[in-house]
Amino acid sequence: MAQPPVKIPLGIQSFQKMITGNYTYIDKTQYLYNLILKGEYYFLSGPSGCGKSLLVATLKELFLGNKDLFTSLAISNTGYDREKHAVILLDFSELRPSFAPDLEREIEDQLVSTAHRYGITIDDAPSICEKLYALILRLSKFYNIVVLVDEADGPLYSKPEDEEPYFDLLQDFFETLNDCGEHTSFRFITATNQFEEFPSHFNSADNISFHWVGDQLLGYTIQELIDHYHPNVIEMWQNHFDFEKEIDFYRWRDPEEAYVEESLETDTKRHLYNLHTVLGILKSHEPRHSEITL
Repeated sequence: MAQPPVKIPLGIQSFQKMITGNYTYIDKTQYLYNLILKGEYYFLSGPSGCGKSLLVATLKELFLGNKDLFTSLAISNTGYDREKHAVILLDFSELRPSFAPDLEREIEDQLVSTAHRYGITIDDAPSICEKLYALILRLSKFYNIVVLVDEADGPLYSKPEDEEPYFDLLQDFFETLNDCGEHTSFRFITATNQFEEFPSHFNSADNISFHWVGDQLLGYTIQELIDHYHPNVIEMWQNHFDFEKEIDFYRWRDPEEAYVEESLETDTKRHLYNLHTVLGILKSHEPRHSEITL
């Protein structure tokens, strides 16, 4: 039976583009549904390229109430009503200024842009901390509020010239976010590392970085990859590429520290792998024809 070619979403971080562009998406929405049911404030760290930005983009579309994007996914079979929220999405992944005032301006631009999108003003708030609080408080009069921060530690990789005020600015900003729980329905923060510079930042957040839920959101089992990218795996086998052996080099965590899911029902173990790196391997083994017969 002929099957359409698999579209590999290498480099795709937009959930909307992933779905509307018919890219192959490994459904993680059941895990997101469980997070939303069980808590309101989460912190998740993981290495670059493991899918954190796509995860944040998925949450954004979910909370914006864009139901059409989720009709074929697991969450559509749950009781989640996908009520529309006001979403404050702060992308820190590309923030690399060398000085604190420049960092403050870049964060302010994102806050002001969000305020304008919802038809409110926060110009009277003098600092980014006060602007963040004003944005959340004023939006909360009309909406349930969701705050998503992608790559919260991004600015720390710029090697700032004025290190102390730079770090103080970030610390004050995230402490403000930490204190806004009364006015928000859901907060989700990602980072590349555990944010050890400011360990008190997210004390009230549920750190799922080394919990099985966090691993399931970002890691992919060998069976998931085979199920969703079968034509590419067949092509690899036909070219004598030992998929399971080679992919072992790209575990989601270091091989000695890799999370291993213990299945109580089958007593089997399943290692989890970093999707971005594996997609590169699969992309290099696309079938030669536009269609493949299985």
